[in-house]
Amino acid sequence: LQSFYDDLQVIIDLRNPWRTRPAFVSPDKVAKHCEMAKKWQAPTKEDMPSQYGIFYNWYERVQKKMEVVECCQIEGQDKAMNCINEQRRQRLDRYCSTDPQFPDQPAHPCCEMSINDKYQCFAQERQDYDEEFHTKDFTPLLEEYLESYWDWLDEREEE
Repeated sequence: LQSFYDDLQVIIDLRNPWRTRPAFVSPDKVAKHCEMAKKWQAPTKEDMPSQYGIFYNWYERVQKKMEVVECCQIEGQDKAMNCINEQRRQRLDRYCSTDPQFPDQPAHPCCEMSINDKYQCFAQERQDYDEEFHTKDFTPLLEEYLESYWDWLDEREEE
């Protein structure tokens, strides 16, 4: 049964792929990001939606959030930013190690890039290209990938 709910979560995440990939936090937003993170309280099992019951893998999501909270407790905005970026890089590396999840699923193009390009590419997934933060514009590549991804997902849902 636990395997069923884990598989169900994978399917839910397919419709919202950004849930599995962390957002880039720009230096000018670290203070606000950390202010929100420090107010966050870890949910208990009783707080989780009853539809998932005890099988919902909430622990992993809580751990990810706790890592950000820990980074925000570091003195100095630059050190906190470095910690947040390192957590983000580790999560993206884990994501890329399992991408694609299905045999005919389009592979994420950012995963196939060199280290520096990979992280900048993912950063542009949720935040448009900004020459202040990015050295390359991956917009056309990401648009092409997302179009093929949504087409692939629509085909799976029709089957």
